[in-house]
Order: sequence, then C-alpha cells, then structure tokens
Amino acid sequence: MLRLFVIFCFLLTPAQVFAVVVPGVVSEASAPETITLEGVDIGSFEQIVIVDVGEERVRFRNDFIPVDVGQKVFVRRESDGVGGEIISLYDVDRSGVLYSIGLLFAALVLSLNFKKGVKSLISLGLTIVTVLFVLLPVLKAGHSPALVGSVISIVLLATVMLFTHGFQMKTYVAMAGTSFAIIVTAVLTLICLKVGRFSGIGTDESFAIVVSGLSIDMPELLFVGILIGMLGVLDDVAITQASVVDQLYRAGVRGRSLFLQAMKIGQDHVGALVNTLVLAYTGTALPLLLLTTLKTEPLPAILSIEVVATEIFRALLGSIGVILVVPLTTFLAVLFVRRMKSSGKKMDMSEVTHHH
Repeated sequence: MLRLFVIFCFLLTPAQVFAVVVPGVVSEASAPETITLEGVDIGSFEQIVIVDVGEERVRFRNDFIPVDVGQKVFVRRESDGVGGEIISLYDVDRSGVLYSIGLLFAALVLSLNFKKGVKSLISLGLTIVTVLFVLLPVLKAGHSPALVGSVISIVLLATVMLFTHGFQMKTYVAMAGTSFAIIVTAVLTLICLKVGRFSGIGTDESFAIVVSGLSIDMPELLFVGILIGMLGVLDDVAITQASVVDQLYRAGVRGRSLFLQAMKIGQDHVGALVNTLVLAYTGTALPLLLLTTLKTEPLPAILSIEVVATEIFRALLGSIGVILVVPLTTFLAVLFVRRMKSSGKKMDMSEVTHHH
C-alpha cells in the first residue's frame, strides 16, 4: 500500500513531468534500521544510501527496498516545484538477470529444433510487439477493451499459427476452432462480469490506472487479460486435435468412431492442461490465497472479495475456453477431413505438431 500511495502521488503531482529515471551504482549504504511506533515494528525501515550516477554522487534516504554496496539501481530525480530536487530509489536493476534467463530460454528453444525454434521465437517476438505497440496504445486511446482485445486476439493468434504451423488445412481448422472458442468464452465472460458486478479494480495496478486519468473500462480490461492468458493454450490444443483427427483417419478410423476416438485423446490432453492452468493461476495468486486463510469471515464472503473472485474467475474462464476448443476443433477437423478425402485432396496433416 505504501508503494501504491507513492504511485498515486506521483501520478497526481504536476511536477512529475520533470522526473527522470537514471541508472547508478550504490557506493555506500548504511545498515537498514527498523522503524518502530511506540516500540512496535510497523514493517518498515530506513537506510541512507549514496549512489554514483555517472560522474555525480547523490545521497538520499531509502525506505523502499534494502540495497547493498556495489548493487546496480535506478534513481528517480524530480523537481520539487520550487527549484529543488527530490531524489529517491526507483528500484534495483534486474535487467541483467532478465536478459540472462531470456538468453537461456532462447537457447533451449533452439536446441530442441532449430528451424521450428526460430519460428517460435519470431512468433513470440511478434506477440510482444503487437501487445506493446498495438494493443496497449489502442487501449490507452480509450477504445473498447472488449472489442479491441477480441479482434487483436483472433488476428494475432491466426497470424502466429499460420507462421508457426504453415499454410495447411490443419492450421485453418485449428484457427476456426480456436476462434469459435474465443467468441463463446468472450460472450460468457462479459455476461459473468456484468452479473457479478466486477469493477475490474481488484489490484493496486488497476487502481493506479483509474487514478491516472486514462479512460478505460476496467471490467472489459479484466476480460482482455483473461482472453490473452488462454490464447497460447488454445493454440496447442487446437493444432493437436486437428493432427490427431488426420492421423486416425489415415489409420483407417471412419464414421462416428473418428470423432469419439479423437475426443478421447483430447479429453486426456485437456485434463492435463486445465490442471496446468489452475496451478499457474494458483501460483500467481499464492500470497493472496495465504492471506485469505487469516480471515474469519464465512467462505462465501471470502470468495466474493473481488480480488479473490477475479483470480478464480481467470482460472475457470481460461479452463472453459480450453474445454470448448476440443469438441469444436475435433468436429471441424472430422468434417473437413471427410470432405477433402472424398474429393481426392490431401489435408496435409501428416506432421503432428505439439507446442507448449
């Protein structure tokens, strides 16, 4: 909450236009002293820090996060509005760790299959660029998050799938199944948001967006987050199901058995992925879940707290999208493989791909 208050003040202070963030290295740092109130530890500290910023050395009081001598940090320098300057710790420099893990990730992806790895990394880059330079600017401009998010999600997923898996029938089938699943899940999500009266302001970051003055529908922004969160998993399930149908057809499976056997494989796949989704969301919300164990209110009341309900909502809606894509893609794949084979054409699904 202290950091949120700082962000709140920073956003509302006219002097913020004079603020700059610069890198530096801690040259001196006192031992963090615990701040007490009438002898009670209030969970805060105070530390005097001296940082080398270029050729200059700055000194300030730090109560944000303890730092050590030699540590790389970022320092915020801003005008106090009366000719002076306010200096504070912006955050520690974590870019080195992030770059190292990023390079390790890229190396491992390329080591598995260089050609497909390159495509996967380019697709990942395309996704990041689209989010940063298309989705975020359009949302910032005040356009409907629900409409923008749905369109960009479908277009982005289609582009990535075509680039990664190629222009072949299995890709088209997977795209169609995924699009239907996205549309159905989107409608269901919007209905639940309205009925559940979600404000979309369940986190500090959401509150900071509201006080920043941006004209954004926060419940719809929550919807976009849920949608984007399940796109990658939908790609995996849809492509796999399309390939499974073709392989079963090549093995001589026909009629109703083709759909049923493909669904059996899909059910096993979905069971694992749903569990993966729930565990992923649980891991993200673990501190929040731990806090709920300290409450004495009835369980329905705890579950109804928006920040708790939002995390449950994300996991369940994401899982529903994954569950829907299996029968939709399987049905479309069966339909197409029958028509293509009956006309003597090939579906070109001989290469079974499975991406995570």
